[in-house]
Amino acid sequence: MTLLEKFHCILSNTGLSKSFSIEALVYACHLINKLPSSATGGKTPLKVWLEKVAQDYNLLSNLVPCQGRQIGSESEERCVHGFQEMCERL
Repeated sequence: MTLLEKFHCILSNTGLSKSFSIEALVYACHLINKLPSSATGGKTPLKVWLEKVAQDYNLLSNLVPCQGRQIGSESEERCVHGFQEMCERL
């Protein structure tokens, strides 16, 4: 169900006037973000987004020790490879 469909359902089922359309739209958006979806494997969009942020943070935190490494060293190459993987995922 799209945002617009949820919005229309909220307005029609509650009997609210059009003066409450902003509140109904905000609530419809809130519902979409909080309810599990089959498109996200039964997870809420918020949970999917937070998992993605956590994965990106873990990848970035692995790159922090790369500072001060000698250019051309094996550890420096691993850092560059990890950064390239992160950029490909974005």
